[in-house]
Amino acid sequence: MSKIMPLSQAVGRFVRPEAALHFGAAWPFPNAALFEVIRRFAGRDPQFTLILNAGGATSAAPFLAAGLAKRIISSFLGDSYPNPGPNAVIQQAINNGKVTAENWTMLTFTLRLLAGAMGVPYLPTHSIIGSSLEDELGDQFHRAADPFNPTNILGQVPALHPDLNFTHGWAADAEGNTLLPLPLVSNAFGALAAKEGAIVTVEKIVEPEVIRANSFLARIPASAVRAVCEVP
Repeated sequence: MSKIMPLSQAVGRFVRPEAALHFGAAWPFPNAALFEVIRRFAGRDPQFTLILNAGGATSAAPFLAAGLAKRIISSFLGDSYPNPGPNAVIQQAINNGKVTAENWTMLTFTLRLLAGAMGVPYLPTHSIIGSSLEDELGDQFHRAADPFNPTNILGQVPALHPDLNFTHGWAADAEGNTLLPLPLVSNAFGALAAKEGAIVTVEKIVEPEVIRANSFLARIPASAVRAVCEVP
């Protein structure tokens, strides 16, 4: 079944207020989808939860400036070019109490989405143990003994299930089988972890034969996709 539709139609059909929206980022960032959500919901106070690996001037800042989020889950919030540093819009939103920020490391952020994609409640990690984040996260992070080696203490990070994922890929067929370039970071995991699937934007919609010929890059299956939008 073809899932091809204009991006504006996909956002209008599948994005609802108070949803937890994950914008996947690795080689590309789904900028077109992010700004379509901003255009549609600006001035409506939709109370979204914004989930993204890293957010800066072209992602988290315009989303927060439009007043769309009540909460943000990320591993980095600030600007990275030409040097890493705070972003005034993001800092103002947090400092004014308009949005609460939940901070993770880049590894544990991805592990949470991987757990969601795998359908397991949590994944173990050595990350975060002994850092200030351990205290900051409270009940969101636990220590536990390795059942195979009780002297080894592991951290446990809970599965993360966004309501909807946005990913930008190289190409997809009409059903939504999507080719993703490396590095994947959280792109494929986010689409598979999302409760309501993914809206995929791509450089080009192609015939299924192209997907089959490059199957090693086909990281998002059609079963996880709600809409396919050609947005070069």
